[in-house]
Amino acid sequence: MKMDSEAKTALNRLRRVLTALALVVMGMSLVVTAPGAARATEAFGGVGVLLDFDPNNPQSVLIFSVSYKSPADKAKVRRGDRLLKIDGGDVTGLTLQQLAEKIRGPVGTQVVLTVQ
Repeated sequence: MKMDSEAKTALNRLRRVLTALALVVMGMSLVVTAPGAARATEAFGGVGVLLDFDPNNPQSVLIFSVSYKSPADKAKVRRGDRLLKIDGGDVTGLTLQQLAEKIRGPVGTQVVLTVQ
C-alpha cells in the first residue's frame, strides 16, 4: 500500500508516541540530573516522562510530558527540557526505540538521565 507524505508523517508520529508511552509503563528507577535540581532516586513503575524529537531539530530529544509526582517531577524535570545523556552517553542520533532500550529495566534498575 502506498502512503502519501502526510500519512507517513502521521504514522511516524504515532510510532514515536507509542514508544514514548512505553517508557512510562516500564518498571525502573530514575536518577535525574538537571541544572539547579537535586538528584532523585526512587523505585517507580516508570520514569515518568514522555519523549519526542524537537520538530525544529530532529536530533534533539525533548521531554514531551512529565507525570505528576514521578521521580522526574520530583527532580524538577519539566516539559520542554532537553534530554542530553543516558548513563553518561550522548543521545544524539538515537531513535525513540533505542532511547527506550537504554532507559528501561526491571524495577530497582538505576538509570542516570541528564537534562537541560
